[in-house]
Amino acid sequence: MRDFVKKVLVLFAILFMSIPSATTGSFISSVKAEENNPLNIETRRIDEHTTITQNGCYRKIEKTDATDWTVPRKPIDLVILQDASGSFRTTIPSVKRALKRLTTYVSPEQYDETNPYLVKTDDPRTTDRVFVASYQGLDQVRYFNNNDFSGNPADTFTDPNTTGKHYTYGNSGLTSDQNKVHSFIDNIAVDGGTPTVPAIQDTIAQYNRVKGNMENGRKTVFLLVTDGVANGYRLPGSNTVVMDKSYTRTWDIQRAWGVNSYPEAAQDITGRANELRTAG
Repeated sequence: MRDFVKKVLVLFAILFMSIPSATTGSFISSVKAEENNPLNIETRRIDEHTTITQNGCYRKIEKTDATDWTVPRKPIDLVILQDASGSFRTTIPSVKRALKRLTTYVSPEQYDETNPYLVKTDDPRTTDRVFVASYQGLDQVRYFNNNDFSGNPADTFTDPNTTGKHYTYGNSGLTSDQNKVHSFIDNIAVDGGTPTVPAIQDTIAQYNRVKGNMENGRKTVFLLVTDGVANGYRLPGSNTVVMDKSYTRTWDIQRAWGVNSYPEAAQDITGRANELRTAG
């Protein structure tokens, strides 16, 4: 029996030695692979976006895509209301330069938050927009024989020689056309009184009619540029813009200041200030 076992072992050794080394190496590698990866999972990369993982009959295909998660920038509407009354006569050139700088556009790539400009994009939903308006003038100047402006006025003047230029309001429309905005600014001519509250009312009403649905979180920035006391208001129930002044205040100021003119300080300053606070 022992001789038989020895013969079998010798034959098995001879048979094993006769197998090519590459085959035995492959067999050993396969055994090692099985030991290291007992589930026999194979993962192959097809391209930069695709990998295939296989485990027997199970196959998982994974694809990846580059996605730009940039949120659209929040655009603004810059609404500028420029006082064009006569008191701006000497300063309007520098004011115009400042307004044109403020309404100059850059591309999104050029935008620098430390030196901000308006941003012009190719999409009307994300580009900044401008609405610039100017105002001036009074339709009437009314004088009262008291200090509280009660009752009916003693005198009402409508002649431009007394009132100055009548109420005038204009705007550029809501636009992202820089040339259109700058042209409007260049054409502002100053004269007349300072009817700030009527101009605020007109600007808000006209802007609201054209602003649309304000997509992408669009915000409105309202800028009022004025250098003096608001002195005109709109008579209730009409479009007439007037300034109220007091004869009694006028005489008192003339005596106190030693002047013969009709000072603007004789107007209803407190009433106009309260209206401006309410409108703003």
